[in-house]
Amino acid sequence: MSQINFSPENISQIFQEAVDEAIEQHRLNGQAIVVSDEQGLAIEIQPENITPLAQKRKQTMSSPKHSKAN
Repeated sequence: MSQINFSPENISQIFQEAVDEAIEQHRLNGQAIVVSDEQGLAIEIQPENITPLAQKRKQTMSSPKHSKAN
């Protein structure tokens, strides 16, 4: 039986992946999402303005944090 890594970094990554998947489902279903800005005000984002998950992952993987030089 495999063990699950419950380190803070791993849990954070698992939650981020779940949020990303939920946002992608909203985009694919044509549903807006709501986020809060720095002042705590609700901002509605229309599905056509949501970055597709594949594009977001591509951008994340090309960021300096994920490069082999770091």
